[in-house]
Amino acid sequence: MPQFDQTLNLMGASGPVDVRFHRLPVRTEAGGNRYRYAYGEFGPDLIDAVYRQLPFVARVGPPWKRRDACGVCAVEMGGTSSRATMTLPMRLGRIPEFEVVFTVPTLVCPSCGDHQVSGDRTLGFHITEAMTQAFQAGNLKP
Repeated sequence: MPQFDQTLNLMGASGPVDVRFHRLPVRTEAGGNRYRYAYGEFGPDLIDAVYRQLPFVARVGPPWKRRDACGVCAVEMGGTSSRATMTLPMRLGRIPEFEVVFTVPTLVCPSCGDHQVSGDRTLGFHITEAMTQAFQAGNLKP
């Protein structure tokens, strides 16, 4: 298991996305005011896990006529939008569990009421950028 000696609570934001990390395991550098990832591949592993767990809407139909559909019940998503807070437990297998909490714009399924993140590329950028901002604010480096 990788060596880590502290856990941090971090916050970041980008555009319409807010993110909070709870109990994030890190390694402390000499001097105690700079931190490193708990292990070398942590960044890519985190991004993969976040994008696997966030409930994104499904894109259906032919390429020239794509539409958003509910990833749970497959009903076409309406225009009802909201903001939702989603807590993602992170079990990366190499470090103790921690949580990532996102507050993001969502679409609400008119049939089952599930909140899902739009597949909009701009929103994807803001999700990743909010995590980067949290790491920068906490002086956390790869």
